[in-house]
Amino acid sequence: MVKRKTKRKTRRSKQKGVSMIGLAETYLLMNVATQAMFRTNPVNFLVGEPLAGSANITLREILTPQGKGFDRFYDNPSIGSGELGAATYIMRNIRANGFNAAIQFVTIPLAFKFGKEIAKPAISRTNRLLAKGNIANTVKL
Repeated sequence: MVKRKTKRKTRRSKQKGVSMIGLAETYLLMNVATQAMFRTNPVNFLVGEPLAGSANITLREILTPQGKGFDRFYDNPSIGSGELGAATYIMRNIRANGFNAAIQFVTIPLAFKFGKEIAKPAISRTNRLLAKGNIANTVKL
């Protein structure tokens, strides 16, 4: 049987530009995760100073546990207390904030999906304006 000529499938171009709405949603989800586990926001978790005696945990405390401000993890715990380090504090934070975090992990994407659907006409007009200004390759809504 002779092979028929088929119409060549068109390739879709890759999505260009960084979505500002997508970045906002990602930041909010990261905030929920860092609040639940470390009781701080993502920026303070990455670059913040450790606070002695608080339940806030920073990346610096996890990576370099020696020195000023890290004593709460590595003091000699009283016998039978079960405190072994940063993991203990993270588990305490998750137990205290885990239910609210789970609810937020579900509702934030739903809210963004619903909001984007409602605002679709405005978003598409804004993206067209960005394209006319030759900014669409960099940023979009």
